[in-house]
Amino acid sequence: MNQILDYAKNIGADARIMDWLKTTFKNYSEKNPVPTEEIEHILDYFVSESPKISKMSYEEAKNNTEKWNKTLQKKGEHIKETPEDIEIILDFKDGFKMVKLIGKNAFKREGFLMRHCAGSYFDKTDELYSLRDEDNLPHATLSKSSQQIKGKGNGDIHPKYINYVVQFLEYLKIPVRDEEMKHLGYLNFDKVKTDLHPDTKFFRKIYLPKNEKLIDKKGNEYMSLDLLDIKPLIEDDETNLLKVNFDIDALCKLSFEWISRKIKSRPSSQQSQSGDSSQQSQSGNYSQQSQSGNYSKQSQSGNYSKQSQSGDYSQQSQSGDYSQQSQSGDYSKQEMLGKYSVAVNAAHNGKVKGKIGCWFALTEWSEDKDRIWKPLSVQSFKIDGKKIKEDVWYTLKSGKLIEVKENE
Repeated sequence: MNQILDYAKNIGADARIMDWLKTTFKNYSEKNPVPTEEIEHILDYFVSESPKISKMSYEEAKNNTEKWNKTLQKKGEHIKETPEDIEIILDFKDGFKMVKLIGKNAFKREGFLMRHCAGSYFDKTDELYSLRDEDNLPHATLSKSSQQIKGKGNGDIHPKYINYVVQFLEYLKIPVRDEEMKHLGYLNFDKVKTDLHPDTKFFRKIYLPKNEKLIDKKGNEYMSLDLLDIKPLIEDDETNLLKVNFDIDALCKLSFEWISRKIKSRPSSQQSQSGDSSQQSQSGNYSQQSQSGNYSKQSQSGNYSKQSQSGDYSQQSQSGDYSQQSQSGDYSKQEMLGKYSVAVNAAHNGKVKGKIGCWFALTEWSEDKDRIWKPLSVQSFKIDGKKIKEDVWYTLKSGKLIEVKENE
């Protein structure tokens, strides 16, 4: 919330807008996840057009902002930019250059071609810069005061243009917020920086490309569940495929240690148990449970909760939204009753079921000739209600996802 308030101040929001943020937006965002780009775009609309907002709901503000943006794009469709409308700040000598927007037509043209609200920034105190190619077409827009980096449609910068933007940021020493660095594919790794190899090449001392392989001080690949606070465990793409940003074996191995450590530092509800046939029940939000006993049971209803279990024949049940489960004990079961939850089951003969919108990963194990059990297959799935059904138990067998009964 403080980050949004700071952004509003930087773009000149008045008392009306600040009050709307502290009431209407605050109440809405407590129940619904709001992308940073979305609320910033709404604030741009408020500051530019000064609409009556005292009784405007968040959904109304969102819809009005979309209409406003389309209007700006339509107005800028036939705008012609002259050489006097821009100033070349950095020439990359390969056809690309970074320019500063000066004339009104430059702002309007930028907003139209990039499908965002740059046109509304003319005559504001903020400075806008644009990455242009040899045909003078824009590919990235940067603002100095509000510290924004935007691709087309306020989205991410295309990978082939990232290096130009990074060079420009260093050239002008422009500060950028963490949320905006994500548009460049960079994440803030300051939290784990001291655990990484001293030769790690950070951008501005804390940023690294999100897909860069991390190396620890001993030269091995760095693995820590602290990374889950930096980047998501699971990412969905437009093809409905799931990308797991973590080694499943490492995830299960580290889960117990990580949650035990968190128990010591967080004020929210927490439980830790190691006895066989143990039972845990929790209902607080942001709760955490850790269990290692065989035949154990865990039950949680709080949102954003986390569970970790390593005992054989164990059971987990969660009804809170946005929750996470991790299990490695053989013949274990996981049940997701809350929406948008994630379950990772590395157990032999493990079972998972959940609601539409949830993701889960299952592991199939095989015993080799030396009687050593090794992972044969690790697969992840999204419960869409069609191909993968809601409230149906699933397991992996012969590399395929199959339906099973709870006690089968």
